[in-house]
Amino acid sequence: EDLVKLCLDLGQSKQAFQYAERAKSRALLDLLAYRLDVSLKPRSEHDAPLVQDMIQLRAERDRLYRRWESRRVWEENRDVPEGEWSNIQQAIVATEKEITEKWHTLLIRNAEYAREAALWQVRNEEVQPYLDADSILVEYFVIHKQLYVFLVTSDSIEVRILSAKLPMVKRYWNMLRMNLSTVPKSQPKQIRNLSASAKASSLRPLYQLLIAPLQDKLAAYTELIIVPHDVLHYLPFHAFHNGKQFLLEQYEISYLPSASVLRYAREVERDNQKVVAFGYSHQGHLPGRVSESLSIATMMQGEAFVEEKATLNQVRQS
Repeated sequence: EDLVKLCLDLGQSKQAFQYAERAKSRALLDLLAYRLDVSLKPRSEHDAPLVQDMIQLRAERDRLYRRWESRRVWEENRDVPEGEWSNIQQAIVATEKEITEKWHTLLIRNAEYAREAALWQVRNEEVQPYLDADSILVEYFVIHKQLYVFLVTSDSIEVRILSAKLPMVKRYWNMLRMNLSTVPKSQPKQIRNLSASAKASSLRPLYQLLIAPLQDKLAAYTELIIVPHDVLHYLPFHAFHNGKQFLLEQYEISYLPSASVLRYAREVERDNQKVVAFGYSHQGHLPGRVSESLSIATMMQGEAFVEEKATLNQVRQS
């Protein structure tokens, strides 16, 4: 956060955006590590001790990072020995250096370790070459609870500071979440009132905080690619309401966890396989699921399996 802020203070918008992306790529990589097999495995008995050392070093590095990232909480709640954070910084640098040296040794022994090496590194992908003239990438970033927005087009990167603070956004999100949690227990007549309440108490204020200050820039584009940050990942931007219409009625909207993912979304290879949609209303509690599935199947010239036909066996067969 401090590094992004420093770059912005120096008028270096592109560098600030790159550091914001590095932070998000790091977080994404950490998430992937829990869901994908990115473990490092020795390719020979000779490599086993070195691989084990690297696994232990990575665990230690991650422990140090977590301690460093929680420093403000520690300082607020307990006394911290003088020089503690400086020592942790030095330990992180030393650990990273040792990991790099061991990687070099492994890669010299066997170039096939290159895939694992790539997964352990933090890197950015180019974004602007993958944006067309009608698209704008809207990337939010939180710096000390203040919201910043990077507006990225094919030929420019602009930064805006929003008046909204993160606690204010969280408050509206909590109100929306309470509203949504009430819907499954409500009668059809009450749902209409809940919908109106959600627009007035949450969706319109969120529009005013997060989208309205950008409209002078967004108006020239038809596609918004939204990259949230922090609690903004939970917000339904497409459902934000300006008092007359939803944001989805104004723009084509998509989401990315990190702008660096855009390249892989754009370059995905399409094949001739058909779209298969599944919709189950959970005994009428989610009636929109069936109609949505049928609409998607029709739109994409695919096939829909709804209600009793939406079975696990059918998913496997499809």
